[in-house]
Amino acid sequence: MSSKTSSALLIGCGNMGSAILYGALKSSPETRFTVYDPSDPKLQDASVRVVSDPAELVGLKPDIAIVAVKPHHFDTLPQEVLSALGNAVTVSVMAGVNTATLAARIGSSRVVRVMPNIAAMIGQSMSVGFANPAAIDAASRTAVEDLFAGIGQFHWLGEEADIDAATAIAGSGPGFVFAFAEQMQNAACALGFKPEDASRLVTQTMLGAAMMMTARDRTPSDLKRMVASPGGTTQEGLGVLVSGDALQNLLAEGTSAALRRARELSVNPQ
Repeated sequence: MSSKTSSALLIGCGNMGSAILYGALKSSPETRFTVYDPSDPKLQDASVRVVSDPAELVGLKPDIAIVAVKPHHFDTLPQEVLSALGNAVTVSVMAGVNTATLAARIGSSRVVRVMPNIAAMIGQSMSVGFANPAAIDAASRTAVEDLFAGIGQFHWLGEEADIDAATAIAGSGPGFVFAFAEQMQNAACALGFKPEDASRLVTQTMLGAAMMMTARDRTPSDLKRMVASPGGTTQEGLGVLVSGDALQNLLAEGTSAALRRARELSVNPQ
């Protein structure tokens, strides 16, 4: 976070909220954090002020605020909390709640939507964000970028509707990767490996492949051709895996289903 952002408020400290908090504490230790959560979470950093009574937020004017509660809990936030949000650039990581709804609820147009993914828990999230340029200035956009840099990579989207499409790829994508890894491990066990050995083989193989995609100036198609030598084992296996566009069609159907659900949640957030 930019050094100009000296105070921040976090609403909700569940898995995602705490991941954002600890990432920001590492990347911007000078930022003073206040956390509001009625469950009174026990945090590991003594420098964080934890508040369970909304009355303690009266008069608070944070530079930036993060809303990390379930969408249906957002509708029940006390007025003291909403007033504090109205004093800040408010960043929501709630699925399905658009900027118009956020602005109307807190009484301020200075709102940003961000969609992180589960890898935020290990500082490797792919987060996407949207903000109306007329409401959020360059300095505030930089503060948001700095905040989410603490949990991985961040990318701005040009249209709010793109949040749903990005959710289908970056948000749901880890689940697709985990499912693929699960089946690779099952296949390894079928070849005679013990489960722990299958897990190690598959995990490091996937990690190495992912690192090659980030470390080399080559596309996945380029890398696939590199490893699939003519007449070799990889080419033989790929001949089955992608036969008749099977994998392509399966992923297209899967991401389309995720997108459809993301759009449904945008209409009726849960």
